[in-house]
Amino acid sequence: PWGQGGATLALAHTPEAQRLSWSAHHSAALALSAQGIYWGAADGADAAVVVTVDPENGTDPSLRGPAAEVQAGGSRRHTLHFGERRLLPLSGYQRHHVRVQDISAEASAVALRTGVGTELKPFLPPGRLILMPVAVETTYAYLGTAHDEAGHALAAATILNAAVPGLGEDGGFLAEFDQRQPWLYLLQDRRLLRCPLQVRERRVALLRVGTVTCTALADAQLPASIIAQPRVQRLLSARLPVLPDRTAGAP
Repeated sequence: PWGQGGATLALAHTPEAQRLSWSAHHSAALALSAQGIYWGAADGADAAVVVTVDPENGTDPSLRGPAAEVQAGGSRRHTLHFGERRLLPLSGYQRHHVRVQDISAEASAVALRTGVGTELKPFLPPGRLILMPVAVETTYAYLGTAHDEAGHALAAATILNAAVPGLGEDGGFLAEFDQRQPWLYLLQDRRLLRCPLQVRERRVALLRVGTVTCTALADAQLPASIIAQPRVQRLLSARLPVLPDRTAGAP
């Protein structure tokens, strides 16, 4: 991404002496726009396209390895990692085909969609720079089983983090979120519970947390981002009423 270079080393023999010589060269392109400064290979081009793979997701440690493959015009294919950007020089006064392909499926612990079919066919006059952002949509899929502190499965509990399917009769869940979740918040009848989501095993797009023990939670301890959801407000207000203890005063 910083240009192209090369070096040559030569060793010459003569009857009088032995001589060693070397030479090196480097060429690079510099592009300046309102969005920043970009470096890349020169290739004698006078126009360029800049491909950026979602810089916001580049800081997520779970997003590693290659994210996208890009090819511009007749140049070779370039592999970009998460958060990386690349300046691709192109010749002016020509229409070029720029294609981006998602290659992240086997490189990450989450499912990704880079906006499949990202393509451009721009006509570039000399000095023209086109920015081509590639947005990355992440899906974190957690697989596990939830029990309360007594060891009972939290059958049919509702997940409050997001509008996803609830737990099964055995307390099992497969919940997908667009952000990493440190806790799973549940509602079972009148009970609010919080479960730690510590990943034990990663399998491509699946995060296995195993069996988690959930602890009771007061309404005031729910995160503000969850309480603010209208769906959660309706669920909390519709909780089952407390039933009277019919055994009180029994002989």
